[in-house]
Amino acid sequence: MEPSVLALIIVDILIILTIISTNLFAIVLILKKSKKNSKNILLVSLSVSDIAVALFVIPNVIFLKLQNSSISPILCQICLYTEYMASAANVFSISVLAVDRFRALVFPLQNKDAKREVLYGALVLIWIASLVYAVRAPVVYRGRMFQSSVSGNATTEKYGCSIPDHLMGLHSGLIVLDFIVLFAMPALVLIGCNVKVSLQLSTKTTITSAMPESVCKRRRRAVRTLLIMILIFIVFNFPLHYFRMSRHVFKQSVSGASTIGHIFLILTFINNCLNVFFYGLLNEDMKSICRTCSCTKRNQVHAISSGDSKMTKSGATNITVAPSV
Repeated sequence: MEPSVLALIIVDILIILTIISTNLFAIVLILKKSKKNSKNILLVSLSVSDIAVALFVIPNVIFLKLQNSSISPILCQICLYTEYMASAANVFSISVLAVDRFRALVFPLQNKDAKREVLYGALVLIWIASLVYAVRAPVVYRGRMFQSSVSGNATTEKYGCSIPDHLMGLHSGLIVLDFIVLFAMPALVLIGCNVKVSLQLSTKTTITSAMPESVCKRRRRAVRTLLIMILIFIVFNFPLHYFRMSRHVFKQSVSGASTIGHIFLILTFINNCLNVFFYGLLNEDMKSICRTCSCTKRNQVHAISSGDSKMTKSGATNITVAPSV
C-alpha cells in the first residue's frame, strides 16, 4: 500500500472515532438531561446524521479505495445508497436547524408554543427526502473492474463502482444536482438565516444599553459563531463539489484525481466533526448541561479530597507516643 493512501485511511479512521464519540456524547446529554424542545431534537437529528456519515460514508470510501477483488453490483449500490442518504440527511438537518433558529429569533411569540407535530413532521421529511435522494445509487452505479496494472509478471486488478457509458449523461446531471441541493441551496439558507440572526442579535445588543455585560458578551460570541459556521460550510464543502463538476461535467483531466478527491472528502468529514461543536455552542441547554456536569465533578473531587484530609487529621490525633522503656 502506498504511504499516501495509508495516511489518508488513518485520517479517515481518526475522523470516524471523533465523529461517533462527540455526537454520541451530545445525544446522551440531550436525551437524558435536557428538555425536548425543537432545537434539542433537531440537534439530535444532526448528530444521528453525522454518525451515519461516520458509519456509512467514510468506511465506504476506505472500502472502495482498497478493493482488489470482485465487487458485486448489489454491494456497490448498497454502499453508495447509504453514502448519499447520510450526506443528504446531514445537509438537510443543518438547513432545518438554521431555519428553526431564524424562526425562534425573528418570530419569538410563534416559537414559544411550537407544535410538536410540526417538529416531528420536519424530521420525518428530512429522512424521507434523504432516502428518496439516494435512489440515484441503484439506478446509476454498477460494480466492475475499472483499473488494471502490470508489474513484472503480475497483473493487479482493482474493482469498484462505475457508471455504464449510456448513463454518463445522467450521472453528469446528478453531479450538477448535488452541487445545487447539497451545497448551493444549504449555503444560501445558512447565509440568509445566520446573517439575519446575527444582525438581529447585534441590533438588540446595541439598542439595549441596560443589558448586563455577560449577556452582551454571549450575544457577540453567538454572532461570531454563526458567521464562522457559514465560512466553514462553504470552505470545507465547495472544493469537493467543484472538483466533481470539473471532472464529470466539464470533462477536465486531473492528475492524481483519486488522491485529490479523497483529500476534499476529508475536508467534508472535518466539517461533520465540527458540526456538533458549533451547534452545541449555540445551544443553551447543552452549555448548561456541560457546566452542571463539570461543577458536579469538581464538587465530587472536592468532597473526596476534603474527606481524605479529615481522615488524615483524625488519624494524626489518634497517634499516641509510646512510653520509653
